Amino acid sequence: PNRVYPLDTSLPPQALQARGGEREEGKTMPITVNTNVYSLAAQRNITRTQGKMATAIQRLSSGMRINMAKDDAAGLVMAQYMEGQARGAEVAQRTIADGQSYLQVADNTLRQSNDMLQRMRELAVQYTSGLYSANQKTAMSTEFTALKSEITASLTRATFNGSAVFGGGGNVAVGPNGETISVVAGAAPSITGTISSITAIDVDLNTIGTALANIGSTQSRLEKAASVASAIEEAQWASYGRVMDADMARETARLTSAQVVQQAGAAALAQANGIPQIALGLL
Repeated sequence: PNRVYPLDTSLPPQALQARGGEREEGKTMPITVNTNVYSLAAQRNITRTQGKMATAIQRLSSGMRINMAKDDAAGLVMAQYMEGQARGAEVAQRTIADGQSYLQVADNTLRQSNDMLQRMRELAVQYTSGLYSANQKTAMSTEFTALKSEITASLTRATFNGSAVFGGGGNVAVGPNGETISVVAGAAPSITGTISSITAIDVDLNTIGTALANIGSTQSRLEKAASVASAIEEAQWASYGRVMDADMARETARLTSAQVVQQAGAAALAQANGIPQIALGLL
């Protein structure tokens, strides 16, 4: 009750404190010519906008969201791993194709051998007939021997990449991390049949048939492995793209926005640079 209010005794203390706060908040900055804070603030904002424009232009021109490690260090590490997996799967498809080519040589050779053996069996059946002369049977035997020699020779000539197919082979990479499948054609079948033994020829035919079945099963496995490797490559490149590739629509929108803001900032900077001229009116 006995307090004396310094400004207006008709107002309570709470009102005087509020009015004092208004005066503090409403204080104006001094007019100076050496330091133009408004201009510095405008310049800072323009610099930041230019940085955004530079980033957008770089991404649009390169098509990449990450052009430097600083753009997304963690994302770059993940993308590099994904790229390695994708490239590994790509190489695996090539090595699988090499394995298929190797088996194709074995397959074709054995099929030709089977055809020749079938002809040899025909001759053996014909040879058993007693209606042919000795000269005719000699001709049959000569053809039989020639076919038998060619089967042995063709099995020996069958090579891939400079190495023998039968008795060769090895592991083929089928996965992005070096996973392998054994690809071998087996040993060259030994042809033991004679023109006078149809049973022995049938054994030879069964031997070649078994070898073809083994080769066919490996070919089928390689075909499925190639399909899996292709799917892995596609999935890894898709993941890589999501991390590394720029969203062109988004970056275009960001560039347009930054250009508008830059123009506004330039106008604001022009106004800020004119503020010190007010001081001339005081002189």
